[in-house]
Amino acid sequence: MRRIHTEIEIDAPAQRVWDILADLPAYGQWNPLIREASGLLKAGGQLELCISAPGLAERRVPVQLLTVEPGRELRWLGRFVLPRLLDGDHSFLLSPLGPGRVRVVQQETFSGICVPFVAPWLMPNMTRGFEAMNAALRQRAEQTGTSPG
Repeated sequence: MRRIHTEIEIDAPAQRVWDILADLPAYGQWNPLIREASGLLKAGGQLELCISAPGLAERRVPVQLLTVEPGRELRWLGRFVLPRLLDGDHSFLLSPLGPGRVRVVQQETFSGICVPFVAPWLMPNMTRGFEAMNAALRQRAEQTGTSPG
């Protein structure tokens, strides 16, 4: 298993950040990592994501939603072709730091038999993608007077 862990502090309420993450149709307007997202945001549901990480080929990935806790956590599981080949357990955790400030942890645990072979190029490129998405999320959330959609 390999894990990517990134975090960022955002000068905006947790609910505002959640609203941006939950507005799937707007991802193409701001998100450099997940260029498109569609589906119903409910635990057990499925999303289709178009992932565009730096240095990697863009690809469409179906994911199963594991946790949807508005204002707190969004988590999904993506699989490459077959279970246990290359699985990615991805999450966003929102922790309020006070009024109008939140810490966002974006992380993913990769597991499966392909991990040792793909990790040398997958991990650094996905980490850069997470960091770019975090920065774009902060910029969008901190824009005052702008609706998330």
